[in-house]
Amino acid sequence: MINKKLITLAVASMALLAGCGKLEKGTSHVDPSESDSGKVDTTGRIDRQSYQAVLVDGKYKPNAVRGLTASVLSSPYNASNLENGLVELSKDSYPVDNYLFQEGQILKREDIIAMLTQHSEEAPNGLNPGEGPIIFEQVLEQDFWDKKKERLAGISLGIALNSETKTDGETKNIDDETIVNEGKRIAQGVLERLRSYKGMEKIPVTIGLFKQAKASDIAGGDYFAKATSEKGDKLGEWSDISEEYVALIPGTEDDSIASKDGLVNKYGDFKNSVDDFFPNNSGMSAVACYRDDELQKLTIKIETKYFGETELFNFTQFVGKTAQSVFNLPAELEIQINTLEGTKGTITKALNSDEFNAHAFD
Repeated sequence: MINKKLITLAVASMALLAGCGKLEKGTSHVDPSESDSGKVDTTGRIDRQSYQAVLVDGKYKPNAVRGLTASVLSSPYNASNLENGLVELSKDSYPVDNYLFQEGQILKREDIIAMLTQHSEEAPNGLNPGEGPIIFEQVLEQDFWDKKKERLAGISLGIALNSETKTDGETKNIDDETIVNEGKRIAQGVLERLRSYKGMEKIPVTIGLFKQAKASDIAGGDYFAKATSEKGDKLGEWSDISEEYVALIPGTEDDSIASKDGLVNKYGDFKNSVDDFFPNNSGMSAVACYRDDELQKLTIKIETKYFGETELFNFTQFVGKTAQSVFNLPAELEIQINTLEGTKGTITKALNSDEFNAHAFD
């Protein structure tokens, strides 16, 4: 059980929670009144910007084919952006107040494997080019239920496309024109496969095209286009998506949006303050997410050696106070304090909120 303790900071009030157990995702600050009282059980939701998730027989049902990829070119950074970006992209088609979320349950494992294969006489359902690089790396499905009708009412698909290929140990870039053209062709093929399932003929389907970053890029890839099929095999017009993930590196000069709006400098000030307070940190990294040139989320990870309970509590408090002072921004903020044993502390702030919440875990 998590014991709560409120601490007043000099800059502003911030709730600091310390306890003997890790906080499970989705169990903190959930408003039970947000859950439906009908036949469909839901998780409730943490905030007004998040989906409630569907529970099956009282349990969360994961995607059985999560992480199925065509090669080894993906990365945890790409995987995170693919999943989180698809949730954000879906909100335009399936508003959070009207729809419930469920991880993909429709596409079958054998069909995904077949589609990720290179096309040939032996693999006629393969959507990767028969010759040349592996472009189609992964497909991610997310399902959306109509709250009132309590049934599946929409599907989103994220199509992950490689931006580089490795042949005989040599890495080569795939040009953007090829990624776009192949992505649209692959999306059409995935749609046709989905429509072949019974009952899927008239379910709206939104498809996003995702360009993977290099595996070593901690910023990860981003979505660049989307289209919707209301019914049948035809996709609507493709529209551009303005999404960008930027790794913040203080002291470097570049033309990134994070440099232009001053976020890199703010992060540099924050990093210097934290390093001065606790010099035993083994590293710190930050990634900013922009949509339509507006900062949406800033994620900071602090890697440190193991330290005692009191030290952890004070360090988490200091990090939270410093974040309040430096990051006076409307964007969502997440700061993780990690050791080799896992996450030991977090500081979070919701989008368009002034309230910072800190959690220290024993």
